Amino acid sequence: MIASRKISLVLAEYAPLALLAARSLGVRTLTTGQGFGLPPWHLSEFPLLSPEHTSRLHDEAILLENVNKVAASHGMAPLGGLPEVYRADTTLIRSVPILDPYSGKRRDRYVPPVTNISTNLASAGTEVFVYFSTRELGDPAVVDALARLPLPRRGYLPNVTPQVAAKLAASGMIVESAPVSATDITRRSRLTLNAGQHGTLSLGLFAGVPQVCLPQQAEQRWNANAAAGQGVARVIRHDERSSDAIIAAICEAYDDDAMFARAGDLARQLRAEMGGDPDAILAHALRPVAEALLA
Repeated sequence: MIASRKISLVLAEYAPLALLAARSLGVRTLTTGQGFGLPPWHLSEFPLLSPEHTSRLHDEAILLENVNKVAASHGMAPLGGLPEVYRADTTLIRSVPILDPYSGKRRDRYVPPVTNISTNLASAGTEVFVYFSTRELGDPAVVDALARLPLPRRGYLPNVTPQVAAKLAASGMIVESAPVSATDITRRSRLTLNAGQHGTLSLGLFAGVPQVCLPQQAEQRWNANAAAGQGVARVIRHDERSSDAIIAAICEAYDDDAMFARAGDLARQLRAEMGGDPDAILAHALRPVAEALLA
């Protein structure tokens, strides 16, 4: 398709095969993504990012050999390391360094994360805002904890079953039928509850709202632990997720004035480091790419 349509630029998000195909044809490439899923291409191998995983499922040298055999058949020079499958002419990391496991190894530019950034910072909100979008509410302990939580609660829960939505609504929780704006979340919330999704976590970081995270997979665990390391989040592991333990952790975080103050300080720092309007920053980063296409 790239060849038949005479494509001039391939934009890729987590698409190493598309990047390799474009490179084999000499087509310019731009790749983007958040830090965890877009490793620096110049690394000699993929590092192990989690202390709980100390071995590799596959031999990376064999994988690299396989890629290079196929690449050679398309006239490409051999890759020096398997991470080079992510190499592009332009790479934009849509994240902040504190959420990037490769932040000390980057050669590429950061641009604001894919999230909504409120115009205000959290101050006098009283609600717990909940965003669960995948299998979080498949855990009866999580549902029971939300239903019994003795705090004002509001949530946007895409994919929630009607039965669970009805139970939460009957408990007094406000269950929204559409996404809630970042400005409203920031204005109303004392705390957010999520799985550590990069976008939702970033929204809270820029809003100055502390967070409690129930990660479901490796990337979310990294994000949540990184935020916890900054003093603005608490992480509830799978083996800690009894209903009573979840309620206790949320209530402790809700009453933690020091964490709330730290979240505000970090939000101000991130906004200052970002340096302006997110759309304008992204447009500025993309301008050289557009100019190269038009040259």
